Amino acid sequence: MRINKACTLLSNSSYSIETISSHLGFYDTSHFSHYFKQKINMSPTGYRKHKNWTI
Repeated sequence: MRINKACTLLSNSSYSIETISSHLGFYDTSHFSHYFKQKINMSPTGYRKHKNWTI
């Protein structure tokens, strides 16, 4: 559920990765990035760039 919310925030907001990570309850940005990459197969930054490019 947190990853779905992260995807929504990355796609539809200008919040920083740090802010999204904190908002979703991850204890640091690197833990969030590692977990996100495991689940989505892409870094949060890469996901945001990819989603914004395809709009």
